[in-house]
Amino acid sequence: THKGFQEDMETIFPHEDNLFIGTRTSMDIFNISDPTSPTKVFEFEHATSCDPVLPAGGAAYVTLRTGDFAECPGNTNALVVVDVSDISNPKVKEEIPMNSPYGLAIINGELYVGEGDNGLKVYDISNQFSPKLIMEDRDIETYDIIADPLDATNIFIAGPNGLSQFEILDSKVLDIKSSLSY
Repeated sequence: THKGFQEDMETIFPHEDNLFIGTRTSMDIFNISDPTSPTKVFEFEHATSCDPVLPAGGAAYVTLRTGDFAECPGNTNALVVVDVSDISNPKVKEEIPMNSPYGLAIINGELYVGEGDNGLKVYDISNQFSPKLIMEDRDIETYDIIADPLDATNIFIAGPNGLSQFEILDSKVLDIKSSLSY
């Protein structure tokens, strides 16, 4: 373990010359311009919970989820939007209450957030610091979301029983294309 890395890391996401690391108590940012010597730039502490993080441009989207829905400590269920345009001084811009947020992905300029057995939510992030809910589907149990790197009309969703591929239709309706059970 590199000095400065916490043992409760849950997600890691590279963005430009930085690593955004979600832990159960913080979002840590490490500069990796010298990959052999990562340097902690900032530690954004938050309520204790499970914590995926997704940076995009000058914003970072963080989902906080508690033990009410999984083995996660704390009592906060929210989507937190953090301004990281000044990487050494991030600021919370918005906190949106959620039911049970899990994984997230940005597809076609929209933020997709899995809510576990509470479904899927899609936010317009044309104003990156003020997401607006544009679609909610409670029928697709969503724990993680993966954007298709070759086709922006496809999305992969991990649920409790497997991985499914959907086509994103114009009306934000998801049409199932295939499914792999595990």
